[in-house]
Amino acid sequence: MSGKIGEDLIEEVRRNNDIVEVISEYINLKKAGKNYQGLCPFHSEKTPSFSVNEDKQLFHCFGCKAGGNVFNFIMGIENLSFGEAVELLARRARISLPQKDDHRIKGEKEQLYEANLLANKYFHYLLTQTKWGGKASIYLEQRGIKKETIEEFKLGYAANNWDGLLRSLKKRGFSPELLEKAGLVVARQQKEGYYDRFRHRLMFPILDSRGRVIGFGGRVLDDSLPKYLNSPETILFNKSKNLYGLFHSRKKIKEENQAIIVEGYMDFLTLYQAGIKNVVASLGTALTQEQAKLLSRYTEEVIIAYDADLAGTSAAMRGLEILQAQGLKVRILDLPPGYDPDAFLRERGSEELLNLLAQASPWIEYNLQKALTEYQGVGQSKSVIVEKVLPILAKVANQIERDEYIRFLAEKLAIREEALRSELHRLKRPLERGKLRNREEKIRNNNNDQVFSLPSFKAEKTLLNLILRNKEVGLWSKEVLSAEDFLNENHKRIFTFLGELINTVDLEWAVWVEQLENQQLKEAVLDLLMEETPEGMEPERIALDCLNVIRKCGLEQKINQLQWEIRQAEERGEYNRVRILLDECQELIRRRKELA
Repeated sequence: MSGKIGEDLIEEVRRNNDIVEVISEYINLKKAGKNYQGLCPFHSEKTPSFSVNEDKQLFHCFGCKAGGNVFNFIMGIENLSFGEAVELLARRARISLPQKDDHRIKGEKEQLYEANLLANKYFHYLLTQTKWGGKASIYLEQRGIKKETIEEFKLGYAANNWDGLLRSLKKRGFSPELLEKAGLVVARQQKEGYYDRFRHRLMFPILDSRGRVIGFGGRVLDDSLPKYLNSPETILFNKSKNLYGLFHSRKKIKEENQAIIVEGYMDFLTLYQAGIKNVVASLGTALTQEQAKLLSRYTEEVIIAYDADLAGTSAAMRGLEILQAQGLKVRILDLPPGYDPDAFLRERGSEELLNLLAQASPWIEYNLQKALTEYQGVGQSKSVIVEKVLPILAKVANQIERDEYIRFLAEKLAIREEALRSELHRLKRPLERGKLRNREEKIRNNNNDQVFSLPSFKAEKTLLNLILRNKEVGLWSKEVLSAEDFLNENHKRIFTFLGELINTVDLEWAVWVEQLENQQLKEAVLDLLMEETPEGMEPERIALDCLNVIRKCGLEQKINQLQWEIRQAEERGEYNRVRILLDECQELIRRRKELA
C-alpha cells in the first residue's frame, strides 16, 4: 500500500462491512433482544458474554471487556495491524485500495504470504502438468481422490531434487533467507547455501481463515521417514493453532452446528469429497486448546473420528478432555478395529459412515464403556473399577444425566445405586469445598465500587445509557446532577466525560467510541452501549425515576455516614457535635421522605 489510507476511504470500508455479517463469519451469533450474542473468541467461556449491536455497529464482551468496531474485531481475531485490517475488509467489500506492485518493498509478512502462494502454484503445476508428478498422481488415484478435489485443495508435488523450488523462487526475486523464514528451504550445515525442505512428497497446502497459504504438509511416496513432514513454526504458521481444511469446511460446520475432527489429510479429503463437509483435520498433532477454541467459534458439538487403533483411542481420550473443557459437546466415533475413517468410507461407503457418525457416543458414555471394558477385561475387583470410573461421573454437571449413568453403571457392575451415590458424594465433597473457597475469595477481593447489587448502580447505569442515546436527557441531566451524585467511581468518570462531549454524542457510535483514548473508560462506555434500552416508558420518565433513586441512595449513604459519626462523637463525649450532626441527619431523613 502506498502512503496512508485516507479517512474517507477507511470510513467507506467500515460502512460496507456490516459488523454482524463479519463476526458471523467467525463465530455463531444468535439474536437476543436487540443484540446478537455468542461465545467470545478472545477468551474461553461456556456461557455467552459476547454481544454485537447492529444499530451501533459495535461489539463488546462483558467477560474480558474486548470491544469496539469492525476494525477492532478483525485486528483481534486475525492478529493484524489496523492497516492490515482495513485491507482485509476492503477486499471483502471489493473496495480498491492503492497497492504496492513490487514484493520487495512490501512488509515481510506480505512477502512470506506471496512466497507460500507461489510455492503452492509450483507444487500444483508439478503434480498436474508434468511427468515428475506421476507417482503422486497414481497414489492419489489409488486412494480415490478425484481431479476436482485435487484442484479445489490445490494439492501438489515436491520434486525429488535438492533445489528446484529454491531456484524457481530466486528467479522471482525472493532471497534464500526469506524462503528459510517461510519454512520452504533449509540452510546447509556443512557449507554455504540452502536446499528445499520438501522433496519427493505429495504436498498439502495449509490455509488460514482468510484462505492464504501459511504452510505445507508433505507425505512421502516411498519408505523415507518421517512419513509426514509439516512446515516448521514461522510467523505465519503454528500447527497447534490451525486445523487443516477449516477454511473450506467452516460454513458447513456452522450450518450443521457440528464438526467432525479426523487425524490426517487423507481422512479429511476422503470425507469432504464424499459430501461429509463439516470436517477438519488436526495436522497430525495431539489436539490443543488453541484448536479447540478455534472450533468453538463455529460449532457447539464435535465428533472425534480418530483411527480405531490404540494410538487413535488414546488421542481421542486426550482430545475429548480438551474439547469438553472448552464447553463443546463431544461425541466419539467408534470405528471397527483396524479402520480409520478414510478406509471405512472407501470400503463400506458414505451412507454407512454417516450412520455410524449419527450413533457416535457422548464422551461420558464412551469413557465409561472403555473403562468398564478395560478393567473388567483384566479381572479387576468391582471396587477398583468404581474407583476408576467415578472421577468420570463427577465431571457430569447435569443431575438427571448423572443419575442415568449411575443406573447404567450399577446395572453393569451388579451393585446398588445407593452405594455408587455414596462413593460419588464422598469424591465430590472436597471439589465442592474448593469451589466454595474460590467463590468466597472472589467476594473478598471484589472492589466495593463494583458491587452491582446496589439499587443505585442499576439506576446510574440506566441513566447513563439514556444520556448516550438521547441528547435532551443528557442536557437535562447536566442541570440537575453532578458527577459527585454518582456512587460508582466509573460512573462518575463517564458522566463527567459525557458532559464535556454532550454535543457530539449524535455521531455514529462506532466512530465516537474509537475517539476514547482511556481504555478503561472505553470499556465502561461499551458496556453501557451494549445494554438494551428500557422499553414501554418515555425516556424522560425513566430518567426522572433514575434521578430519584440516585438521590435517595446518595442520601442514604450520607445518613449512614452521619449515624456512624454520631456514634463516634457520643463515645468521645462531644455532645455539642452530636446535636449538630443529629440536626443534619434529621434534615437528610426529611429529604429522603420527600423523595419517597
